[in-house]
Amino acid sequence: MQRVVISTQGRMLLEDRPYGQDPLLLLGEAVTLEEGCTLGSWFQLIQLHTDFVRLSQFLPALLQAVAQGKGPLPPDMDRLELVRTVELVGHPGPARLDMYTSLIGVREDHPSQEVPIKHIPPASLWDAPFRLGRCRHMVLGDRFAEFVFETVFTLFELIEAVAWQLSFHGASAECALRR
Repeated sequence: MQRVVISTQGRMLLEDRPYGQDPLLLLGEAVTLEEGCTLGSWFQLIQLHTDFVRLSQFLPALLQAVAQGKGPLPPDMDRLELVRTVELVGHPGPARLDMYTSLIGVREDHPSQEVPIKHIPPASLWDAPFRLGRCRHMVLGDRFAEFVFETVFTLFELIEAVAWQLSFHGASAECALRR
């Protein structure tokens, strides 16, 4: 597996060189974000490689929303992280394994406490520092018995997961679904 590096300007680098071929060929490759990347870097990646817009039905609307201007970064959040969760559920009864990816807000002074970001417009998150997080493994929903592991995200997971998570940001607080 090759490693694709996303630069702070949204460019894809492969073996420390700009990648200029078909970007869809790299979707299954591991991805790393260059130090200093923001959510704006992710948006620039999509804008530079328009083939990626076809990967999610939500991307055209998200690109249009951020094109209308960038808002201020929320003061109670220091960065965004893309995290993977693996959860064993179903006791008593038949067990099942749920796996999902989330885009979360993080505060440096409380890194284990997520900052809700669902009602923040994507344009206001443009300048938020952005990192790839770890994999959290929870057994039977018990956050106290949570294990944290290093993980690898592919380029496809990065694009699709962030688009999916940001697609909920247009909903009003009154219409929000609770988990």
